[in-house]
Amino acid sequence: MEENLEKEAIDAFLGGEKSGLQFLYERHGERVFRTCYRILGERTAAEDITQEVFIRVVQKMHSFNGRSSFSTWIYRISVNQSLNALKKHRSREFMQSGDFDENTLAKDPDTNSPERILAAKEKKEDIQNLLQRLKPDHRTVLVLKEIEGLGYSEIADVLKVPIGTVMSRLSRGRQEFKKMWAATA
Repeated sequence: MEENLEKEAIDAFLGGEKSGLQFLYERHGERVFRTCYRILGERTAAEDITQEVFIRVVQKMHSFNGRSSFSTWIYRISVNQSLNALKKHRSREFMQSGDFDENTLAKDPDTNSPERILAAKEKKEDIQNLLQRLKPDHRTVLVLKEIEGLGYSEIADVLKVPIGTVMSRLSRGRQEFKKMWAATA
């Protein structure tokens, strides 16, 4: 059913209706941003790349052939745009993470004490900083699997690599992340 709505939105957009693109943006915009942010580690860069992803979607929508799901296709664009941005901006300053999104906290007011907010912020910053120390290939697979919840075959489709490569990168990324996490404790 969801794929039917997406197909209708794509057809509407290709037919000249802006509402089709609006629907797709509302459905995928937050996930695209999260993916870009986790790969890039910097909010402003992720916002810029998210815009570039949707510009690319507009430019390439006519080439979407439906062989994969729209979400796989847009993840592929998001990952590629993020990795290209990493290649262009390798400076340490670009990789620093100081952003904090209060929306990640529980909605229960009792859990939002200043101490919990600070602890959650520090943990999130620690995780983001450790992610940034991983090789881009390992980081990308970890983000797609552990944060975005994609399956192995979806990740393989997004990255255009065999499932075995996804599993290998994920295993190495997890091992390296655990090692770094243990060193910070």
